[in-house]
Amino acid sequence: MPLLLFAFGAARIPLITVGLLQYVSPSLSFALGVLVYGEVFDVTPGVTFGAIWLGLGLYTPDAFLWSQRRPSPAPQEEPPSPQKGA
Repeated sequence: MPLLLFAFGAARIPLITVGLLQYVSPSLSFALGVLVYGEVFDVTPGVTFGAIWLGLGLYTPDAFLWSQRRPSPAPQEEPPSPQKGA
């Protein structure tokens, strides 16, 4: 059931939003583990976590700006109808 609800919702929002949510969810689980359950957070996970979010920080504004600059498709013209008896 959760997968069906995810598919239903994901089809109705932009894919960039779905992609960001796919990073936020594990990050929240990671923060929960470190802050609430006392999981170890040393240099290696810190560098990895930072690199992932640095990449997202670079990609997201670029993707957003690109989507804003993309021209909308031109309206389609109807082909001329053949004239009868000409």
